[in-house]
Amino acid sequence: LDLRARALTRLGRSADAIATARRLVATAPGLAWAAGTLAEALAAADSLASARAIADSLERSPEAGLTFPSALARAHAVLGNGDRAIHWLERALRERSSAIAYLQVEPAYDSLRGDPRFVQLLLDAGLAKRGAER
Repeated sequence: LDLRARALTRLGRSADAIATARRLVATAPGLAWAAGTLAEALAAADSLASARAIADSLERSPEAGLTFPSALARAHAVLGNGDRAIHWLERALRERSSAIAYLQVEPAYDSLRGDPRFVQLLLDAGLAKRGAER
């Protein structure tokens, strides 16, 4: 359901993406990754207040230390919160999250690609070579 919701988001099928992400959240309550996917779908559909509320609640939750940093990074990136997105991506890199492998291809990070901190993340993750970051 996660990949389906994210694909529907990329296709511009907002209502289907949100419905699929809501099913994902219902089947995996409390899973930050699922909530991040819902926030991403909502943000892409211009339901910014709802998406921000999800991202904020994930950050404030007592389980924030156990969350998937990349789920929050995706949500914040789509919301246009570059600083928060970079913060969570840096944490994902420190924690050696497998999601770091997708930095170069994850569409949610498109808004971050020109940010020098994002370029540095690519370098630090070994996904780019100095001088060939772009």
